[in-house]
Amino acid sequence: MAYYYDNLKLDKGMYREAGRSFSQVLEREDPSERYKGTSLEGLDAFQRQLKRFDIKVKGEASDPVEAFFRTSDAAVLFPEYISRTVRQGMEEGDVLPHITAAVTRIDGMDYRSISSEAVGEEKKLRPVPEGTMIPSTSIKVQANLVKLKKRGRMLVASYEAVRFQKLDLFSVTLRQIGAHIARTHLEDAVDVLINGDGNENPAATTTIEAGKPLDYGALVDFWAKFDPYVMNTLLVSGDGFLETMLGMQLGWLNVFVSRIVIYGLLLLLLLSIVRTEDSGNSSRAEISGLHKASFLVVCGLSVAMVFASMFMSWTPRGSISIMGIQGRYFLPLLPLLWMTCYSPNITLKKDVSRKLMYFAVSLQCVAVYGILTSLERIL
Repeated sequence: MAYYYDNLKLDKGMYREAGRSFSQVLEREDPSERYKGTSLEGLDAFQRQLKRFDIKVKGEASDPVEAFFRTSDAAVLFPEYISRTVRQGMEEGDVLPHITAAVTRIDGMDYRSISSEAVGEEKKLRPVPEGTMIPSTSIKVQANLVKLKKRGRMLVASYEAVRFQKLDLFSVTLRQIGAHIARTHLEDAVDVLINGDGNENPAATTTIEAGKPLDYGALVDFWAKFDPYVMNTLLVSGDGFLETMLGMQLGWLNVFVSRIVIYGLLLLLLLSIVRTEDSGNSSRAEISGLHKASFLVVCGLSVAMVFASMFMSWTPRGSISIMGIQGRYFLPLLPLLWMTCYSPNITLKKDVSRKLMYFAVSLQCVAVYGILTSLERIL
């Protein structure tokens, strides 16, 4: 059976058609509906062109980059391959869709948004007596234009540098560029949330009383302030995993321990693997490179199993991130991970075991004080 995609003429002008991407032009010329019930069902027009020129972009049998330049028609596909791979890197683990209400595509460097004037009591639907005016909500354009930022990244490489590289390896670099683009977009979005878009509309700031931790009750109060909207995304710093791993938040995440205890324990763990020059430590077992590799493999497999279990049991279908991960799940792996930092070339001139013991007892006292303070506030 003859297929149309085998004879489709490709040229660079397909990238310059106004209002359409290269993939959309391909789909128009070679619709996927033609291939229903055939072995090519499930492939889009671009993927069919890759099959036409026998270009493999994934797996161990992937072709070198020069496969795109064997013919003039195949070379036309190379920019679209780069675009798709970069976009794939942008979509992997992208948080931006979770904090975006709507997406508007425009042609230009400025954008004027709209806003609703209803605030407070005006958002409530009150009973309307007969013959009276129905309350209204005004929707107006913003006073100031939102200035969009132009960003770009030029990919510079000689043909000799990339021609023999496998496409799956080349794709890794392109996906990294996409990940950096996605992170920059997220930073811009967070900046707009915090500081506004130039129309005097920064987000309201919620402060907590001095000395009061951000516990479960404070978080619920913050969540309630979004009514009638729903707060469904939290952007938090990565040190939250480390702090919850070592017990900064106990109980129902409403019993807090000082950060001094958390980072003090990390310091103790680090010093515990450092040898001293005293003869009393001469019998300490050595940790070889094979041991460290084994520790890393065990940690990697354990982390993968934790993520897999939370993906299957806790993450909603369609989510682009795994939910429910807490730092305490990785606590048993911390000693093994710490042992990989051991080096026989780093030593202490004096035995500080007694001082470390006093330091540990002091940290425990600070932890107990924090727990008692939290319990007094809760009870």
